[in-house]
Amino acid sequence: MRRSILTALFALGLLGCNRPPGSDDEARFITSTGTFKLFGGQMTVSVLETQNGGINYTVTRGTSMAGPTDPLIRKGSAWLIYAASPDAVWMHDGETNVLLIELSDKGDSRFTSIGVVPDLLQRAPPAFVDRLPSDMKK
Repeated sequence: MRRSILTALFALGLLGCNRPPGSDDEARFITSTGTFKLFGGQMTVSVLETQNGGINYTVTRGTSMAGPTDPLIRKGSAWLIYAASPDAVWMHDGETNVLLIELSDKGDSRFTSIGVVPDLLQRAPPAFVDRLPSDMKK
């Protein structure tokens, strides 16, 4: 009896681990202001409205903290931030810019913009690309 219960619990655990890829994508999309702790607290994304009416954000992982000094997002635009992993965040400003922010837990960060790397979307997660306006997917 005890062995049957353990076997059943093990099988249920395996089913939980075999969720389809991207099944928790919705939780990693950020489209409103606030503070979001992701990946078991490994990353924090803070999004706030600035005094001049823009939207600004910071991404923190370990000792790395990254974000623009001037707001890149215009209030009212259809922007989105997607936390792809504890090391990578994708941002669309709601207009024409896509930005990949890569962070390490050692304090390093790197920004890559679609304006500098035109084929950047080829590296983007499908869940992120699916949410972009159709004219950006070309």
